Amino acid sequence: MHIRVLLLILYVVGSSRLHAQTKPAETGLFKDGDKVNFIGNSITHGGEFHTNILLFYATRFPERNITFYNSGIWGDNASDMLRRLDTDILTKDADWSIIMAGMNDVNRALYAPARRAEPNLEAEKQRHLNNYRNNLEALIQRLQKTDTHILLQKPSIYDQTGDLPAENQLGVNDALQKCTVIIDELAKKYGVQTVDYFTLMQQVNRQLQAADPTATVVSNDRIHPGALGSFVMAYQFLKETGAPALVSRLHLKKGKVEEEQNCTVQEVRQAKGRLSFAIQERSLPFAVAAEAEAALALVPFTQEMNQEVLQVTRLKKGTYTLLIDSTRVGVFTSAELAKGVNLALQQNTPQYQQALRVRQLAEQRRLVQKQLRDIRLVEVRYLPANLWAQDMPALERAMDAILQDLQAKKDARYLGIRNYFESYRKNKPREGQLEKEAAQLMVDIRRESQPVLRTYQLEKKSR
Repeated sequence: MHIRVLLLILYVVGSSRLHAQTKPAETGLFKDGDKVNFIGNSITHGGEFHTNILLFYATRFPERNITFYNSGIWGDNASDMLRRLDTDILTKDADWSIIMAGMNDVNRALYAPARRAEPNLEAEKQRHLNNYRNNLEALIQRLQKTDTHILLQKPSIYDQTGDLPAENQLGVNDALQKCTVIIDELAKKYGVQTVDYFTLMQQVNRQLQAADPTATVVSNDRIHPGALGSFVMAYQFLKETGAPALVSRLHLKKGKVEEEQNCTVQEVRQAKGRLSFAIQERSLPFAVAAEAEAALALVPFTQEMNQEVLQVTRLKKGTYTLLIDSTRVGVFTSAELAKGVNLALQQNTPQYQQALRVRQLAEQRRLVQKQLRDIRLVEVRYLPANLWAQDMPALERAMDAILQDLQAKKDARYLGIRNYFESYRKNKPREGQLEKEAAQLMVDIRRESQPVLRTYQLEKKSR
């Protein structure tokens, strides 16, 4: 009797362990109620890569109320982030602080071809790397005194191998690789998580340029990722932080539910070459921007993170038309259906069209947030903090004085700064309205992300 009890206990424990090993553990990094703050330079300021991350969470976890912040500022390095920590970063009171620095910390100007013969150049390059380490460590230390989780992002690459229009500051990418080593050392020292964009983007860039030397995973300026590079970055972030593969999975066998994951099926009916059912999915597929679709051939996003599988076995041999909510989705053979069809690849499904509307709202929000970040850039970089809350005449006088000084000195930055100031004059009076728009768009994104009950019909085509 004791042996039987012992065997039963061992069986139960073993079964539990097996279940724990096979049960999907990938639930994503961010939970319901989290506030997530992306901190960085112009790549963060522009917002493309982390808008893809927001979009993934909105469509894959529509039940979660997650707030995403953009705390990027064009031209920033880790020292700048430290300086604006109290006035621009900690004000978000974020649960997650997602940091990326390095592209500006290495001082790309030191790698210009015209400066290669300068004395003490290597020592100056190393000084900037030392400053990077010290400032990033100080940033981590300051943030760890608050109630926030820290994630360090390794920088995206500088393309020093492509045949591109911009002057090649050879050595910048090697310096960025040294930044990744510093990040690993600090992450180990302080027990924080990392995401490695650098390694993957290097690999993708080599793959692109093996076929076309003028291709790049970033852009022709060698620095800023466009739609393709931003998608690659978002993929890597999601992969390293446990994004799940399934949108949903449904397996019907002989007119009965064999398996349902992340969905609930009802009203299954099968008769005379027709199968119909209703399905309530818990997620939407991820709608990839048209400009980023080429990235799907470079990273396995579809296989690893965008699986909306419909599998129907034991159908009569033949060809079947699939309709979803009366929309003709496509024609599939019984063999294809038995293997499983990934509906996330069918851009005409009602749920994909719904996901596209979510993407459009997310892009609108990105552009509104970029306007807000342009306002913040002018204030933290050029205007004293005691003026930020002043009326426009006081701000106008301060900007005019700066421009007059730059013009008198024939400073090369004059035109660029003037453009930022012109944008500031236009948008600062609208700041409150822009903040309301960004908040409302997040509400709209959540509303539009909610899956709805869909009706499916498979009908066998007559010969």
